[in-house]
Amino acid sequence: MQSRLTEWARLNRRNKGGLKKRLSKELEQLLAQERDDETLAKIIDTKIHLNLEIEKDEMEEEIRDAIKWTGPTKAPGPDGFPAIFFQKYWDIVGKDVVDYCLGILNDKKEVNSVNLTDIMLIPKVQNP
Repeated sequence: MQSRLTEWARLNRRNKGGLKKRLSKELEQLLAQERDDETLAKIIDTKIHLNLEIEKDEMEEEIRDAIKWTGPTKAPGPDGFPAIFFQKYWDIVGKDVVDYCLGILNDKKEVNSVNLTDIMLIPKVQNP
């Protein structure tokens, strides 16, 4: 299972790089064209999209670095997991952590949502 998750993470990183390359190539082609109103609108839209992708990557890197440089055995956060959990299993949980952090920064997601918990009662039986 770990190898499948690693392969999945590698493919996602490659696809992201492909999007930036495609946007860069599209921008280059648009800049080479004669500029009318429609072309200028496409140039602006492509530049904005490309800048957002670059910013997102930089922010993801900052979040990853913050986790990486946190003392691995420091007191656990509100979720109960010490930093070493996130450091060791970053390939699995990293996307969720980044999405959560970016949701707080960009989408005004509630910080207190991290404290929500589902409780499941498991009946005691001798032979489950």
